[in-house]
Amino acid sequence: MRRGRVTIAEVAERAGVSLTTVSHVLSARRPVAPGTRQRVLEIIDELGYEPDSAAAGLAGARSTTIALDAFGGTSWALSQLVEPESYFYIGLLRAIEAHATAAGYDLLMPSRPQDDAGGYLRRLRSRRAAGVVVMARNFDDPRTRALLEAQFPTVFVDMFGRGPKATSVTSDNADGARQATEHLLALGHRRIARISKAADPMAGQGRNTGARAALSAAGVLEDPRLVLEAEWTPDAAYQATVRLLRSGAPFTAVLAGSDVMAINVIAALADHGLRVPEDVSVVGFDDLQLGTMVRPTLTTVRQDTDAMGAAVIEALRRILDGEPAPEPILVPTALVVRGSTAAPRP
Repeated sequence: MRRGRVTIAEVAERAGVSLTTVSHVLSARRPVAPGTRQRVLEIIDELGYEPDSAAAGLAGARSTTIALDAFGGTSWALSQLVEPESYFYIGLLRAIEAHATAAGYDLLMPSRPQDDAGGYLRRLRSRRAAGVVVMARNFDDPRTRALLEAQFPTVFVDMFGRGPKATSVTSDNADGARQATEHLLALGHRRIARISKAADPMAGQGRNTGARAALSAAGVLEDPRLVLEAEWTPDAAYQATVRLLRSGAPFTAVLAGSDVMAINVIAALADHGLRVPEDVSVVGFDDLQLGTMVRPTLTTVRQDTDAMGAAVIEALRRILDGEPAPEPILVPTALVVRGSTAAPRP
């Protein structure tokens, strides 16, 4: 059984490279061939090597690497991006990458979701991650708690997290849903159905809160039969729409939890002989490009991914510079009116 701290010399010997090469991989100050770099990182992980942060500080080597960790459970982040319910995050990742690059940071994406909390932190440190951007993960994930307890510089995106060295960046979901509901109310709709994952502690609950506030302000009583719980997936939205139709509860508009869900709401309505917006108006959330490619084009709530990406990197930069973690940041949303909404039929 190994005793004592793993040394950089042991890493170099096992990887079959020089001490200088390992040092360049750790500091990221000089280029290393991709294959060699990957081999060194694998050996670092295998041996559980952790750089001596004190020595690195004396050498003046400040890391410019930011770890980007998306989704939770056992999902592999990159492969999950191909799922329709994750399309919004493609644009958000693009914005984070652009602003990180402009600020002089390199992005690292850990891809071992099965790691326990201790192994997760060890790998971040072994790769000299200066901070972490965590996106769309459950707050009760052990790795999330580990980051907060270790006071590892972290910015949480599309989820809540707060600590001495942690803050969060989210869209103003409540205000976006309020705007969408007020738009439908202004058109004359009073029987407005909602299909979303209301149990989601950030987006779902926030959007429900905003929609209810708009209804209350207009003096419209909410019919519980028109509030349907569904996962963020297209099929779940389709099936929820079918349940709504079979319930017999009258409605003239649907506020969907996302653009992808809204597109399948429209599909389910069409399959049951209903036209959009002539018979039913539909509003999405996100403002994906997909919304301009369907007919009718989709009225939606825009999430400003570029502003979110800029806020994420600026917040993390401030934490890394030793400033107090900023207060949680709410990025404004905006209603985009297109062809899927109209006044209800008399």
